Amino acid sequence: MYEKPTETGENKKVTEQYLAMADNFTDAESMTKDELDQYGQIADVSAVKKSNVSCVYTEDTGNNPFYRVKIDICVLLDNGKEKHSAEHWLVCAGDIVTATQKALKELAKGEQDYKIVKVEETSIQDVLQA
Repeated sequence: MYEKPTETGENKKVTEQYLAMADNFTDAESMTKDELDQYGQIADVSAVKKSNVSCVYTEDTGNNPFYRVKIDICVLLDNGKEKHSAEHWLVCAGDIVTATQKALKELAKGEQDYKIVKVEETSIQDVLQA
């Protein structure tokens, strides 16, 4: 939580969500504070939790939102049975259609069967990397 200037010039306390690509909770908190300190904001990190996001695609972020893409991956085992597993990707895109297209483009590079289960906009403001 930090104070952010509004369009009218007043400061308003806001809570924003960031994804920190960190090895532990301490590093994640430190990265978030350092990021906001660059903009002269004193931040209070109110919560840190582990994310189930396995891949992040952030090319051309600009002011584009991040979309969470849930994917069902199907792998054929040696015994002939299928094994399904869910993956969650974070894709930065201008809209939900573009996010879906970016995910499909990346999935097409692999050899396993897949199905996009859900695509939804997130409240994540940025992805922080060490």
